[in-house]
Amino acid sequence: MRKICCILLVYFGTITLTEAQSVKLFSYNGTYLATDPKDPIRKGSKLLIDKDVLLSLYRKAEQNIVLQIPIEGRILELPLHKAKLFSKNVSFVLSSTREEINYEPGYYLQGKITGEENSFAAISLFATHAGGVIAYRGQNYTLAIASKNND
Repeated sequence: MRKICCILLVYFGTITLTEAQSVKLFSYNGTYLATDPKDPIRKGSKLLIDKDVLLSLYRKAEQNIVLQIPIEGRILELPLHKAKLFSKNVSFVLSSTREEINYEPGYYLQGKITGEENSFAAISLFATHAGGVIAYRGQNYTLAIASKNND
């Protein structure tokens, strides 16, 4: 009887570790249309970021998550896995002064859009902001801070 209990505990533990958390980090907040012809961004979707969810994701830095992102009137699901961009002892130097910059590593993720085999997503989450790129169906989308309020 003891052997059966141990096998069940190991089996259930494995299921828990492989399930990814589904997260709604962004919400749709309208469309952006450039009024200045010199603006490099002609149009886009404005998204609001849930700063509490962002901070929680950043602190937990789980191996796998499913991020929901509203694009073109639909919610895309991005199963993402944690990525390592830099070595453990990396340092950054400002080229103009040769001074070392204090860099706090982010929570880096990469993956694809569910149902879109020819897609790519790379998302970087930090304690106060997020950024990244998504490519699918011949289009490239950039996630970037677009206001002084870090919205």
